[in-house]
Amino acid sequence: MVVFLLVLSSNAYSAVLINEIMYDPAPSQGSDTFNEWIEIFNNGASSLDLTNASLCGDSILKGFINHSNGSINRNTTFILEPSKFALITDGGSGTEVYDKFSVIPSALAFHVTGSSMCNNGLDNSGEKINI
Repeated sequence: MVVFLLVLSSNAYSAVLINEIMYDPAPSQGSDTFNEWIEIFNNGASSLDLTNASLCGDSILKGFINHSNGSINRNTTFILEPSKFALITDGGSGTEVYDKFSVIPSALAFHVTGSSMCNNGLDNSGEKINI
């Protein structure tokens, strides 16, 4: 059993829930390196501005970096509306998540400033995740 602990660093983010974590993709879904992701959900009644949000100390930036061509794609906002989802993926050399998984089109896309999430990727045996 893998246990992840969510630590919220501000009351402003108290409505953000980690809804789903892909920390160890199956071989058919690619390697851990480009295919890990964290899905968050705004469980509150108001919009959340994630402009200054971070994940494990790395800033969260808008859009996702496509691993195959380095382009930044999708959303242009940090505002997560009530009852909406967002996906956080690797930064650096990008992600393959949007090619390998079915991501709902209305989900916001974010990536971290680091080349991988939570320093060396998500630990397959559990770890503490700070948003």
